[in-house]
Amino acid sequence: MKTSIYHHLESIDSTQAFARANRSSFDPKAFTVITSKEQTKGRGRLSRSWYSPKGTNLYTTYSFTLPKLEHSLNPLTLVLALSISEVLQKLGLTVQIKWPNDLYIHSKKISGILAEVEACAEGSQVYLGFGLNINMTANELQTQKFKATSLLMETGKKWSLQVLSSAIENAFKRDLSIFIEKGFSPFHKPFEELSFFQSKVVKLDLGNEVIAGNYKGVNEEGALILELPDSQVKAFLSGEVIGWE
Repeated sequence: MKTSIYHHLESIDSTQAFARANRSSFDPKAFTVITSKEQTKGRGRLSRSWYSPKGTNLYTTYSFTLPKLEHSLNPLTLVLALSISEVLQKLGLTVQIKWPNDLYIHSKKISGILAEVEACAEGSQVYLGFGLNINMTANELQTQKFKATSLLMETGKKWSLQVLSSAIENAFKRDLSIFIEKGFSPFHKPFEELSFFQSKVVKLDLGNEVIAGNYKGVNEEGALILELPDSQVKAFLSGEVIGWE
């Protein structure tokens, strides 16, 4: 895998925005890692804000160039979710992945992932960002608009951000090499084993309509597969999950 180059920042609006704004200065042959102790305008999927207190959590963006591939890049968020899950599982935690970009522990969100892709001469420029709650206290977590948790709350002790950051990077670079060569196929079964939606009815907002269906997994393109009330089975690459039961 490509050599890593690091940009460690004290404070930034968001690591994702920094990566996009400074991409022209990055080595296209390198795997660029941007981290910050604080984000003043952290954001997640659909431009939602991501609360980013200083020195507490991981705020990271990976910027890298991929050659033109035969398979879809859509599952990259799921691949990174599996990489992060592996690191957390080694700490003794039970992790679930909520399509398309969140990690949960005990039905509480601990991580979110944001992927942005641009066409470039070499193929695709990828910006893959994530936030992971590490040492947030119960009071800090209560400021979130959704049920959230942290490693501190789940294990009762504080963790080294640097150690966890390195472990996740190593796991993802390994997984990215596999994905480049073989696509999502090697990750399909591991994802389904951790899927948050197993045996659930999922409610999906498509923008112009809201549908509900039985979860039937994801396909090789990372699309959500639902069995609708009329027994049709359909795959959805986009949409916002707004409920489940």
